[in-house]
Amino acid sequence: MNIVIPENFCLAPWLHAHHNSDYLRKVCSMSPSAFDEKGELLNPHSLDDYQNSPHLKSIRHQMMNGILPKDCYNCNVQGNKVTRVNSYKDSFNKRYKKFYLESLEKTSPDGTTTMPMRSFDYRFNNICNYKCRHCDWFASSAIEHEETAHGIEHVGYEDSDTRPDIINFDKDLRQEHLLKEMQAAADAGVLDYIQWVGGEPLFHEVHWDFMNHLIQNCDYEDIYMSYITNLSILKFKGYDFVEMINKFNMVYVHASIESGGKAAEYIRTGLNWEKWKTNFRIIHNSFRYKETREDYEHTIRAGITLTNVSLSGLREFIEFLVEEQADIASATLIKPNQNNWHLGFEFLGEYKKPWLEEFRKIIQDYKDTLLPYSYQQLESIGNIIEHRTNVNLDKLNTHQLERLRRGVSWANKTDAIRKSYVTDVIAGYPFLQEWWAKVNAINTSS
Repeated sequence: MNIVIPENFCLAPWLHAHHNSDYLRKVCSMSPSAFDEKGELLNPHSLDDYQNSPHLKSIRHQMMNGILPKDCYNCNVQGNKVTRVNSYKDSFNKRYKKFYLESLEKTSPDGTTTMPMRSFDYRFNNICNYKCRHCDWFASSAIEHEETAHGIEHVGYEDSDTRPDIINFDKDLRQEHLLKEMQAAADAGVLDYIQWVGGEPLFHEVHWDFMNHLIQNCDYEDIYMSYITNLSILKFKGYDFVEMINKFNMVYVHASIESGGKAAEYIRTGLNWEKWKTNFRIIHNSFRYKETREDYEHTIRAGITLTNVSLSGLREFIEFLVEEQADIASATLIKPNQNNWHLGFEFLGEYKKPWLEEFRKIIQDYKDTLLPYSYQQLESIGNIIEHRTNVNLDKLNTHQLERLRRGVSWANKTDAIRKSYVTDVIAGYPFLQEWWAKVNAINTSS
């Protein structure tokens, strides 16, 4: 049967359980936090409470009636909010297409469903050893500690100003409860996909504990394991990551990066570019030379999140892909928080044109040696950047000026703290040097 899923439908509200590193349940990682009609934050204690909560039932009801809910704006191609080539909605539907008709059969018109959650993306805490300049305190303990030590205000994403900085409950108890929810799905035999994200998931003891539970107690081989990792470690307290994941038939490793070389190390404070490449190769080689079977799927790809200073290390990044004959996982754009709007492409202003010209020139230089999917991803993200809303740096409105000044001030302060300077990274690009001088002048002007 040829199943066609409608454009404004996503199976995530039926099959996916998400819990963010700031201890909030959401529809998925791309959706905002949920609030009731009184403006109070919705944060059900249990998955059972959330699965058929008024919020999630409303989302299902809208989708069954051909409406893409406002929570799903990041997957709305028509809304000029797209920050990635492949939308989360489309990727999720592709993976779970076979459950589409069943999801409709087991869901009432009001959105109540009896479908079991099969996919889990539980981010148990924010433990991370990196301080990525596009990241936030609630996804990185290293950033949280730095901001606390230097009196920098903890802020959230632009669309979550009402998010409380501190959720008043026992976080250890919540983690224990989340672990039991995942174990219950595994023990019931309905768990078929796990997304391990962080912080940095390989520093989370709960990750290793749960993986051991699967291996020792469950029919685990065909559970799909997906990781988003910074590749800083492959071994943890006697555990070997490569050895463990090779026990599973289906594994996907998304190796996070923003650029190559010095630019990568600047954007992702804590990263060692040579170590990142070495660890990528170790995993890639362990996957590459395994006996090929029809039910065996092991993949590692480099997931690049572009900022406007990624350009200076792009060639080194692509050269590694070519050398390793590896693919890009996805090409996405930075989703700025309130401290780093200056890294977004909107604030390149008139300098976006030469940025794109250089970006496309680099891509064309490797058109015949990049794997086709990687070339397509980079070409497509260039088109997305081109059509993003741009600001006029000479005629900033009050809101834009506030964003820019806050970002530039934050960048200069963190550069000084980390003793790592954007001026060193962009030294090879005169138009970027001119851009940085201009936004600094705007920042200091009255």
